[in-house]
Amino acid sequence: MIDFSTRNWVDIPADTRRIQVQLLAKPPVGANLKIVIFSREISESSEWEKIGASFLDNLAHTPDVQSTSFPVKPRRYYSFKVQGEAHLLMPQVDKLRVGLSVLADDDELFDYGSPQAIDGNAAGLIGVTYLQLVN
Repeated sequence: MIDFSTRNWVDIPADTRRIQVQLLAKPPVGANLKIVIFSREISESSEWEKIGASFLDNLAHTPDVQSTSFPVKPRRYYSFKVQGEAHLLMPQVDKLRVGLSVLADDDELFDYGSPQAIDGNAAGLIGVTYLQLVN
């Protein structure tokens, strides 16, 4: 299992308009990832609402990087959950490497220490990320 989670809130820079999530899986790795995105106002009375979902699959297209993005607004919390799988396409390779990167507009915000590597030919991908745009 490879865990792409944040332990704390990640601050989104004040002038950010869009968050982009990139799945980094280069051949010989095949990977797919479902991303579900939630948001709520920064207030005690607000509730989380689902604002979007995407499915990334690096085998559906030839590029090594697949991505999805969502708009952000000030004074909101954001969270996204990821779940998927990765597998080696060639048995000669000894490590499976896959990464996830989060960008604020076009600048990298964080990358979970990517790419992460494990021994073996398959891995589950999971995680929950918490973001906040407090300004």
